[in-house]
Amino acid sequence: MIILRTCLEYAERLRKIVSRNTLDTECMMFSGGIDTSFILLSYEKPENLMIFTTDLGGRDISYVKKILEKINIREHVIIRISEEEYEDSIDWVLKNFKTIDPVEVSGDIVHYMTIREALKRRCRKIVSGDGGDELFLGYSFLLSKDERFIREWIKRYSEGEARLPTVEVGSRLGVEV
Repeated sequence: MIILRTCLEYAERLRKIVSRNTLDTECMMFSGGIDTSFILLSYEKPENLMIFTTDLGGRDISYVKKILEKINIREHVIIRISEEEYEDSIDWVLKNFKTIDPVEVSGDIVHYMTIREALKRRCRKIVSGDGGDELFLGYSFLLSKDERFIREWIKRYSEGEARLPTVEVGSRLGVEV
């Protein structure tokens, strides 16, 4: 019971921080995951948000729809990418970032397409859930790690070692993330 109360108190403190830091942001990248869902639910008036989701055909869109059914949102833009747009996005990512890691490239493509669409709709500032999985242990492979590894992981990422691709993509496109 004490752990639950502590977690709820921590969640409420974090919700207030997120709410305070997103007051003037009306656009959000939304995957339907725990990180973006927490941010969405931290907004005082989520109905003022314009939500952007890039659908690459995975299961994420079903989570997005379930969550957004419960909340009145100003506008939800689902971005679907043609094969040609995907190839153009790969070229943009490879040109702008020094990586050929397939996981990073595919993630950067989603961020690029989403931020580009938000920019078309006059969003100059957008919220993402970047860093949430790193800071709050959202990766299943971490479940098998010992406490020492977890403490070092959190320390490393809380001190800025995490790569935040939406920030990097946004910076190149002129959008604050």
